[in-house]
Amino acid sequence: MVTPKILTRKCTECRDGMMEGELQAIPNEIPLSSYQKIVPFNYMPEIMKKHHFYKIFICNNCGYLKIFFS
Repeated sequence: MVTPKILTRKCTECRDGMMEGELQAIPNEIPLSSYQKIVPFNYMPEIMKKHHFYKIFICNNCGYLKIFFS
């Protein structure tokens, strides 16, 4: 498992708070047990299948949530 990269940015909604976020890779498979696994790619919308990473930000003041895919 890769450690997420921690990010911060100014909130785009309330302008007073800071948004704390992280950058992580979209998993290729999720193990359930030693012989079973889920492949998330099969369940993703077509628009997400071309992306490999996601960034998620949450404002510590107003709670605004923003998600980016790259």
